[in-house]
Order: sequence, then C-alpha cells, then structure tokens
Amino acid sequence: MPRTGFVLVLVVCLVAAPGCLGGGTSPEDGNVSVDAPEPYTDAKVRFVVDGQERGELAVETADTRGERARGLMERESLPEGTGMLFVYDTPAPRGFWMKDTLVPLDIIFVDGDMRVLNVEHASPEPGVPDDELTRYRSDGAAQYVVEAERGYANETGVSAGDRLVIRR
Repeated sequence: MPRTGFVLVLVVCLVAAPGCLGGGTSPEDGNVSVDAPEPYTDAKVRFVVDGQERGELAVETADTRGERARGLMERESLPEGTGMLFVYDTPAPRGFWMKDTLVPLDIIFVDGDMRVLNVEHASPEPGVPDDELTRYRSDGAAQYVVEAERGYANETGVSAGDRLVIRR
C-alpha cells in the first residue's frame, strides 16, 4: 500500500473508530482500557470479580472535604471508562445524594480492606428539594467510594465482596 494510503487508513481509524487500534472496551470480559482526559488522570481503579481484575476506570480522586462535597456535580457527561474515586482518612458509614448531579451513576461503597460493601444505582433528581433527595448509603463503614456511569457494575459484575484495586 502506498504511504499516503496507510496515513489515510490510520486517520480514519483514529477518527471514526477510536477502539480499532486496541484499548477501548471489551464487553465480553468487562475490561476497559482508557487513555483518559483531564481531570480523570489521578489513578486507575479495577475490581477483582471472580478472581479476575475487571472494569478499569480512569478516575479523578476526591480526597479533600471540598472535592468530596463537589463530586461530579454539574457535569453533563462522563467520558467512557472514567469515574471518580472518593478517599476518606478512616472508614465510616457514608451517605451520598444526587444534588445537582446530571449523570446517572453507580455508587460503589468499599471498606478499609478494599472490599465492596454494596452498589447503589442512582438517578438524577432535577428540581427535587434537598430534603427530598434520595440518600444512597453504605452497608457498613466505607473508606472508599467509586462513582461510575450507571450500568458499570452490572456490565462488569461488580458486587458486594469483590475487591477494589487502585493504581496511581
């Protein structure tokens, strides 16, 4: 193939089908490999499900009080394969709500031993007064919380008892 043909194929591949050079999602095994945009470059997380690491997410880390309070509020979308990792100094019962959050989310509560406590499937509640917003709570003392686009847990099989792996 002439060199110009190769360049054209490469450009078409990069523009039309970002996953055609490798990476991207693999729905069969739940694996996701992501070259994420800012701010989702703080760390990568995966879950060990049935003995295999699955569902890699590039995450923005919220480890200060202000970052945790803001969370994913007012974001119109999440790039595929991204999410947010909330990190607390100590395990404690945690509660989340969807105040000003526009994207449906899976909220995955994880204890201090990196074990999933529970998964909550949350939907936006526009126009609902603060005191009437649904509260999503951990089933025990959580030290980490992962938020991903709703459906992530079902697609990867993440459930109570699975293990969180964080790579920085």
